[in-house]
Amino acid sequence: MTRLVRVEILRLFSRRLVRIVGALALLLVAVIVAIDGANHTNDNAAEFARFNQQRLAGYEQARASFEDEQRAGRIPPDATFPTRAEVQADPQQCFPDPTTAEPFDCSPPKQPYAITVKLPDFGRAVAVICMILAFLIGASAAGAEWAAGTMQSLLYWEPRRVRVVFAKVLGLVVAAATAVVLAEALFTVAALIAAQTRGTTTGLTSDLWVSQALLVLRGIGGAAFAAILGFSIAFAARLTAAAVAVGFVYFAVLEQLVVAWKLWLGRYLIGPLLGGWLNWGFKVETGAGQPLTVSGQRAGATLALYAAAILAAATVWFRRRDVT
Repeated sequence: MTRLVRVEILRLFSRRLVRIVGALALLLVAVIVAIDGANHTNDNAAEFARFNQQRLAGYEQARASFEDEQRAGRIPPDATFPTRAEVQADPQQCFPDPTTAEPFDCSPPKQPYAITVKLPDFGRAVAVICMILAFLIGASAAGAEWAAGTMQSLLYWEPRRVRVVFAKVLGLVVAAATAVVLAEALFTVAALIAAQTRGTTTGLTSDLWVSQALLVLRGIGGAAFAAILGFSIAFAARLTAAAVAVGFVYFAVLEQLVVAWKLWLGRYLIGPLLGGWLNWGFKVETGAGQPLTVSGQRAGATLALYAAAILAAATVWFRRRDVT
């Protein structure tokens, strides 16, 4: 078994597609952090103060006009206006410039790169990129082997088909975990450099690093699930395109229709479950007084059951079909 797994890992990392897609994913992560870092600066305190002063001056004028209209009876008495604290907390709220009576550009100036915000937010985005990559690698690994005819050769010297399937899956999980670790490590290093040069590392505590490590582990789990999903579909259909087509129809069409029909079914769908797993739970207001909630533990357990069921179905189909 160990030899089979080692051969599968070497086969995966020697494939040109894996190398190209992996390099493109790492390049994408680096470009995203570079662009985001360029949109931040730690040397604009005076500019940001002027922006806030202008915005709050417009707010005071707009609030005075609102109160005048309310006293005149043209605005319902129960209508409310944002408080000053709410406006201060949201730089995107804009009001007319009191000097021109016209709205001014409400695009806030560049702010410092806050690594305590970027690590969790962009860390989840990197995990999603890795899951998409893992799905494609899993689908390609299975489909390409059938297309090249190497599966028949493999079964000549290892006829135990269940053993072969599990070796391939273990190799895929190792490849998916490697991709997540490399991508998250690259992102973390790039984010630290951006925070040092264009922001701040204030708040970077041991608790945040523990949280980030747990996020990476959940990313590995999500990527492993995606790899198994792509592999199982392509392995059963013996075609890479089948996994890509099924994945597109399911995520882009079927899930959307199901959620639009019955929102509560979202707790059983793969997309929301993956989101709940990465975010360690989610909560969606349904408008009926009963929010849709799924815990991180439940999302992980459900995804594990789905992966086991899909892989078992593909394995049973593989055992019963002829390989020619």
